[in-house]
Amino acid sequence: MDLLLDPGIHVCHLYSNLREQKEVLLPFCRDGLRGGEFCMLTAAAETLDDWHVELQAYGVDVQEMLDRGALQIKAIRGPSQEFNAVRQVRQLWRIIQPLLQRFPTVRMLRDQPWAPDLALSVEDLCHFELSKHLLFEDTPVRNICQYDLTNHPPAVIHTALRTHPFVILEEELHPNPLYDGPAILRNEPSSFSSDADEDTVQRLLARFR
Repeated sequence: MDLLLDPGIHVCHLYSNLREQKEVLLPFCRDGLRGGEFCMLTAAAETLDDWHVELQAYGVDVQEMLDRGALQIKAIRGPSQEFNAVRQVRQLWRIIQPLLQRFPTVRMLRDQPWAPDLALSVEDLCHFELSKHLLFEDTPVRNICQYDLTNHPPAVIHTALRTHPFVILEEELHPNPLYDGPAILRNEPSSFSSDADEDTVQRLLARFR
């Protein structure tokens, strides 16, 4: 999949299988590295070796990129009981700032976990995604968050749709009419929750098909 994404973009990629996931993840990372950008891939620990292999097979010299400091492949850690979305995003920004002194652009791809020991609550996820968008929207950072339609609960998919201005679904990039960031901010924290069910999510996804 060809991904022409402007700096500052915050995209939700909704995938249904590994093929769809790879069609976004692999070119996003490879093309960034070829363009001299920094790439940060964050995923569940048990998948990291697989992504090493996939990137290598896709034409990325993974070890060279790691040695040059142009690529980071890191494991997602489970949230602490004291998780704070704003503090977490500020910590992420402190990591990114020095990278932007070495690289023209940073690409971040996060495979959002669904396993209970790694996943954020719906409320924390909503706050976290919206905080990322607000911080990075005017910066040279491209940010893709991947959500598994077959494993994430409907409320999580609904939250992803509410907090990302752009959506990739079935190999197409769409402006997202469901993005609700300003209203979420006006009504926080009560607006962080979702009671969406599967029927609701399917009706929302139909707007992109």
